[in-house]
Amino acid sequence: MHARVKNWRRCCLGLLLALAMLPAWAGWNCQLINGRYPMTPTIALSGSYAVPRDMAVGSIIATFEWNPSSNSVLNCGYNSAPVSWTFSPAPLAPVGNGIYQTGVPGIGVRILHLDSDVLPYNGYLNGRTTYYLGSPQLTYQLIVTGPVSSGYVSASNLPGVRMVADTDLNVYNALPTGGVTITTQACSTPNVSVNLGQRTLQDFIGINQPMKPAAVGFNIAVNNCPSGMNAIQYQVDATTQVLNYSAGVVALDASSSAGGVAIQLKDGNGYPLQLGTPYSLNSYQPWRGGSYTIPLQATYYQTGSKVTGGKANTSVTFTMVYQ
Repeated sequence: MHARVKNWRRCCLGLLLALAMLPAWAGWNCQLINGRYPMTPTIALSGSYAVPRDMAVGSIIATFEWNPSSNSVLNCGYNSAPVSWTFSPAPLAPVGNGIYQTGVPGIGVRILHLDSDVLPYNGYLNGRTTYYLGSPQLTYQLIVTGPVSSGYVSASNLPGVRMVADTDLNVYNALPTGGVTITTQACSTPNVSVNLGQRTLQDFIGINQPMKPAAVGFNIAVNNCPSGMNAIQYQVDATTQVLNYSAGVVALDASSSAGGVAIQLKDGNGYPLQLGTPYSLNSYQPWRGGSYTIPLQATYYQTGSKVTGGKANTSVTFTMVYQ
């Protein structure tokens, strides 16, 4: 028993000696310079931004930066000291990729270090014993994450950033301040009713053919479009069964009693309107905005070998896309 205790002591002594021989810089020994830290910088958010409702996901709306002086802030005894940029947990936006919710639907925030590292981020001092705060040290980007709603992005809803070196040395605590007003850009489009009138059986000339008299023309009003959008598109979608997408033919609704007939939609020149297909509002002028009209046509369309009289109603939805 005595011999075993002696061996254990020898083993422990050897371990203590080995630990004592480790270099002094194994703990990295980082120190703040001039004793002025941790810093407490602020990143001011301000301004009002008009954003198209359907702006592409990932588009950057606004950027706010902190650009500190080039003075060195850290000395480390070992040139691979760890460094991290962290913040309190925040809910991710649907698109992910380091983008967090702001409280305004369709608007997210991404925070970068030196315009490249998406935070939170862990790294090392990359061979330097003296660390300088580069510019832009921090960048807050407001980014489109989906259909945009108007609202106010308050800095109080955004995370601050804490920089830590050498595992526990707090270099700075940065906070955003202020806020940003987001205004959604969109036109107004009132509902339209189209009366195709009463027709006789003699007006129909055969299966998969529009009726003989000319189609009824009507206009979709696109009012009060703001300036500054890149483009406006529109598309027509059926609320009933689509009988022919490329020919723009839709079935009658459940309130109808007529048989062997449907409704065909056409553009202003009389060509079939392709359902579910985006069309450009070419008359839109981004530098001035304004109100516009989209000319369309509608007609009865024979779908059966026999047409029977009765009510013939249907409806479609008209969707605007703003970019």
